[in-house]
Amino acid sequence: MGTARGSAWERALLILAVLLVIFVGAAVGTGTAWYWFNADRDEAVQANPPPAPAATLPAALPILEQDQDLVPRIYERVAPAVVGITVRSMGMRGFYFPVAEEKSGSGFIIDSEGHILTNFHVVDGAREIQVSLANGNIVPGKLLGFDHSNDLAVIKIDPSGEGTAIATLGSSDNLRVGELAIALGNPFGLERTVTVGVISAKGRVLPAETGRDIKDVIQTDAAINPGNSGGPLLNARGDVIGINTAIKSPTEGSIGIGFAVPVDTVKRFLPDLLAGKEVKHPWLGISGITVTPQLAQEWKLPVKEGVLVAQVIPDGPADKAGIRAAAGGGSTYSGMVNLSQGDIIAAVGGRAIKSMDALYNEIDKLKVGQQVTLDIFRDGRRTGIEVTLAAWPEQLGW
Repeated sequence: MGTARGSAWERALLILAVLLVIFVGAAVGTGTAWYWFNADRDEAVQANPPPAPAATLPAALPILEQDQDLVPRIYERVAPAVVGITVRSMGMRGFYFPVAEEKSGSGFIIDSEGHILTNFHVVDGAREIQVSLANGNIVPGKLLGFDHSNDLAVIKIDPSGEGTAIATLGSSDNLRVGELAIALGNPFGLERTVTVGVISAKGRVLPAETGRDIKDVIQTDAAINPGNSGGPLLNARGDVIGINTAIKSPTEGSIGIGFAVPVDTVKRFLPDLLAGKEVKHPWLGISGITVTPQLAQEWKLPVKEGVLVAQVIPDGPADKAGIRAAAGGGSTYSGMVNLSQGDIIAAVGGRAIKSMDALYNEIDKLKVGQQVTLDIFRDGRRTGIEVTLAAWPEQLGW
């Protein structure tokens, strides 16, 4: 009997042990299956990562919204100051038939008195000027002052009752390549169109119709097309940094190479423009070559820097002062050039000259009719010559 009870207990213990093994095995199996499922999922996540962590998006979105709002806010503030300019003039068909001509461009209001900045080529030859304002009104305009050589002009309207907006003149002195550039104007007559780009380059040189170079021109890829001339180029603050003036293109439209006269040039001559004056620029009347050490060695010149006079314009200031050119040794170009015969300009008014650009800049600081001393080297000797500067001719290129 005791043996029977023992056998019963042993059978019970055996059954309990089997059940325990089954239970533990099931638990271990379930745990192992859960682990590898998640491990496989983890591996799948690692193999196909999401584009960006979701946690970074909320921080980026407000900045994106702010950037997208920048140009609209600038447009809403400045566009009401932008005007359309229509010019009517008389031209000639052939030699005998006068014909009416019409052209259009842009401009922008700069003060509460109704002064508008634009390009000179927009209003050149105008017999009648019509200005279309942002409020839809069309009013007559009058050419006040102009600077042909810098392609600048100011026209005047009567602002009475118009409630015109005003564009703020900024500075072009500290522009950086890559900065935002916003162009406003009326391309192809499409009023107050905005285009956006960057400052592509600084310090470009743009030849004017007079042959005098416009210096420090701003290059931008903001689209500029016919009709944009005279409109403002703006920075990210909405300040005017230039006047859209020209494009370089094999077609009549923009390919992303546009040019604007810098606003610092505008501000320099603005008092004369507002006073109704024609701005005149001083003229020396030469063409020259920058002297380099290599050039000096090759031609056995007495100095290694300065400006060698290549040509003297007949009856110009330099010619009247007796400046001698390398081209033929006189004021006319003979085609036979001997650089060693030409005078070398070393200084203007006591300020050293090392390049043609430096000579241009020094002369441009002076006034028409002003007398200045040029330090020159002639036949190996340094001497001074007094020159009275004249006004830059309308069509002469030197």
